[in-house]
Amino acid sequence: MSTIVALISSPRAEGSSSAIVNAILDGAMGLSTNIIDLYSLDKLRLVHGCKGCRVCKTTGVCTQDDEIGDILKAIRKADCVIFSTPVYFSAETAQFKLLEDRMYSFIGQDGKPNLAPGKKAIPVVTCGGPKEAAETTVTRLTNIVTRLGFELIDTVVHSDKGGECRAQDDPELMRRANLIGLSLRNT
Repeated sequence: MSTIVALISSPRAEGSSSAIVNAILDGAMGLSTNIIDLYSLDKLRLVHGCKGCRVCKTTGVCTQDDEIGDILKAIRKADCVIFSTPVYFSAETAQFKLLEDRMYSFIGQDGKPNLAPGKKAIPVVTCGGPKEAAETTVTRLTNIVTRLGFELIDTVVHSDKGGECRAQDDPELMRRANLIGLSLRNT
């Protein structure tokens, strides 16, 4: 049995990043015994940015009491995390950036990750413009999660070309996302 945390930071519930994450989760479920926690970062109401207090460097956890703190706890318990964001103005969404900054608590005082080893990650990045914008963002996100000690399972990058090619309308992409999820069954 594995615990999978899926993070959707798109404010568009029916957008491409949500469709890709849902296809991965569909593959991960099936007849498996995986436990899935799905978080829509856009729906969070009580959130705070990182205050740079560095308390996490001595305690090992972020001490802020908000909904992002709950997600950080879930990530600590997870076996695999799906990090997803669309690209807005050449970067991840503000919703994702809030979480990303708070993941600073996953780095100990010695500069090394303080997460349990063996966690897996799947970054998913979508965009409406040229695919290169999403590729740049997924490279940056991949660097962050590997720096935090995650093992990279795969990445998914998609451009919907301004709404002309939504992810959910691309059977090959949906099949690939589903296969990524299948690889997570009971791992």
